[in-house]
Amino acid sequence: MGRAGWIGLALALAASPLAGQSVLTGTVRADSTGRPLVGVEVVIVGSQWRALTDGSGRYWLPMLPAGRRLALFRSVGFRPVQEWVVLGSADTVWANVMLIPQPSAWIRSW
Repeated sequence: MGRAGWIGLALALAASPLAGQSVLTGTVRADSTGRPLVGVEVVIVGSQWRALTDGSGRYWLPMLPAGRRLALFRSVGFRPVQEWVVLGSADTVWANVMLIPQPSAWIRSW
């Protein structure tokens, strides 16, 4: 592909619907120990966007539209955390979160 072809491709991509999309990423850790948490569900409230943290506690939510969004972080055994994030056009926003352990309620049956 010649130089004009590459310039045309770059312009086409810039005008595509994905050009204004943002990424939300970060790490989720335990508040008490600082260790990365695996399998934490990260949800953009009111949407279908969701992800799970990997073995390093990292998550990645690509192709989000710009705007103010409420992110929910939840996992069994921890209190859920909600965090407002503001996504710009074609932006990468980092939201690192600490989850606090939630005491379990034991139910005794006699």
